[in-house]
Amino acid sequence: MMLNSSEGGKNMRKIIGLLIFAMLIITATSIAATFGTEPRLADPSTKFHRVYILGNGNNAEQDEDFYDDYEELKGDLEDEDNQAAGSTSRTFVKPTKNQVKNYLEDLKATAQPGDEVTIYFGAHGNRDHVRLNTSERLLASELANWLQGFQYCVTIVIIMDSCYGGSFIDDIGEDDHKAVIGVKGTAPMDGGAFVETLTEEIADQAGEQEADANEDGIVTAEELKNCLRNKGWDLGMPNSSTIVNNGRSKCDGCILPTIIVDPPEVEPGDPVTITGGNFTPYSQVIFTLYALDMSSIDLYSTMTDEMGSFFVSLEIPYVPSWLVVEDSDDYWSWHMFHGTPPETPTIAGPTKGKPEVEYDYTFTSADTDAHDQIFYYIDWGDGDVEAWKGPFESGESITFSHDWDEKGTYTIRARAKDKQDIKSDWKTLDVSMPRIKQTSTFLMRLFERFPNMFPILRHILT
Repeated sequence: MMLNSSEGGKNMRKIIGLLIFAMLIITATSIAATFGTEPRLADPSTKFHRVYILGNGNNAEQDEDFYDDYEELKGDLEDEDNQAAGSTSRTFVKPTKNQVKNYLEDLKATAQPGDEVTIYFGAHGNRDHVRLNTSERLLASELANWLQGFQYCVTIVIIMDSCYGGSFIDDIGEDDHKAVIGVKGTAPMDGGAFVETLTEEIADQAGEQEADANEDGIVTAEELKNCLRNKGWDLGMPNSSTIVNNGRSKCDGCILPTIIVDPPEVEPGDPVTITGGNFTPYSQVIFTLYALDMSSIDLYSTMTDEMGSFFVSLEIPYVPSWLVVEDSDDYWSWHMFHGTPPETPTIAGPTKGKPEVEYDYTFTSADTDAHDQIFYYIDWGDGDVEAWKGPFESGESITFSHDWDEKGTYTIRARAKDKQDIKSDWKTLDVSMPRIKQTSTFLMRLFERFPNMFPILRHILT
């Protein structure tokens, strides 16, 4: 039976309508899958806009620790398996408030529904604030205001690797498209010797997708937080409001307790003097010393005067260690004793040689604690290393032998550490394995027979 043109047109319109309906269903399903219901950290189909903000630590060494952790996190989160085309990345080092605010304003125009904005803070912090630079502290309430105005279904994950970073939840809030990851209290810094930091843990779990509980290839903020809690991290809000002492807010006025430790580095059993200020007046102050495994001892206690100050002298029984000073109103400050490192080792040996010939190099370092023994780490510059060989006696000269397979210039790097795992600075020595120049035997015989021929060529070749 043949269809007339009218009936054929109706059937064609039905088919087109069904196709359009099917496409809408597929598109809606795709959008739902793209937007999701939880903030994500790692998903190759998501366009990420990652912002890394490295603020102030308490000293230059802590700043370096923050930077090392940031590089690990950035490397894992921005692995090619976790980075869709069109993703962006920006790093700020000790920025001003305006720099952070202006960049977030730019992201509001850039980030589209389905994208994720991941904002990382690595800095010293306290309840409801984080230190951006030497003079500016970003309040949780300020960041909460700056995050207003992103398009719906742009997910936002805030990673606060700072002490009391979890307090930012109170102001920022959390919902299906917003999450804050931070600890309730003091965030441990490894300092080269302490436990893994929050940043390192996030890099391990999110970057390699180990926190992907349902194995769907997506690490959500909720999955990561559950994973961190299972590993013992105490996440969340420490309190509902900023502590106020005698009518002044420690955060609003940025008046923080401080301690000055002299000398800042000691050997076990050495005395130190500690001067404190800006604590609660007439308050008991407790001195707690933490070891590498985070076990602790109550080291000392004293009372502050009418100005919230104190001065004490005491001995530090072991290093590396972490001294926390806290008053009865939970105001606190801290200092890390890394210990005195061994001397930077000397390197004695030839600086030129031939490939595939073994040469001897002598390394010498001494430790200020005569009882400490020395371990050496030697990088020969060609991929071979001697990893923490020892122990050797302090001041003893140790000889290692090495040969290089190919011609070139190599840099020997060496450092020492003592039994407390305290490491020296690096020492370097450049070693050259040059190409051996050989003039053609035929040409040399020619020059010997005809000494006045080709003077310019003779000069170049010889």
